[in-house]
Amino acid sequence: MQHAIDSITGAFKVLGVPYKNIYLTTGKYHQEIVHALNVNEDIRICYCDKAYKGMSYSLIQGIDKILKESPDTTHIMIALADQIALTTDDYVKMIKLTVDSQEQIICAKSPNGLTAPVIFPYQYFESLKQLKGDVGAKSVVLSNLKNVKRVLIESAEFDIDTQTDLNIWNEKQLSN
Repeated sequence: MQHAIDSITGAFKVLGVPYKNIYLTTGKYHQEIVHALNVNEDIRICYCDKAYKGMSYSLIQGIDKILKESPDTTHIMIALADQIALTTDDYVKMIKLTVDSQEQIICAKSPNGLTAPVIFPYQYFESLKQLKGDVGAKSVVLSNLKNVKRVLIESAEFDIDTQTDLNIWNEKQLSN
């Protein structure tokens, strides 16, 4: 998770964009995550008490908190902490494209297809808030393909879902 935060804040720094509105949504392991992270006051941590019900609950609670605290928000990036291979440069590409295509959804495309991270403009916030259960933001992307700009980010393909995935990642890093 620290890697994701550092890569995203690094992208904003590279682009000279303030990053005071970065929200991290947590669930079951909230306290452990808070204690393990090295973040400043610009990173807001949002505990989702219903995360156990599915991804949609985390998204909805996070979006609600963002809009309550920053009602002038025009875009929301949804990034996943388990996409460990993403770099600052990957996020820079996405943010730059957002500046040039402000009304479009900006979505990573890996060899496995469309995936997070995704940047949604304001007109999609309500659709995101209508998600149910363990349905993530990808369903909003797939429902609006005509308005999606794809960014080739091969490293978005790799995420860590299991101990085996972590072992593979660690072995790959040792061999590089």
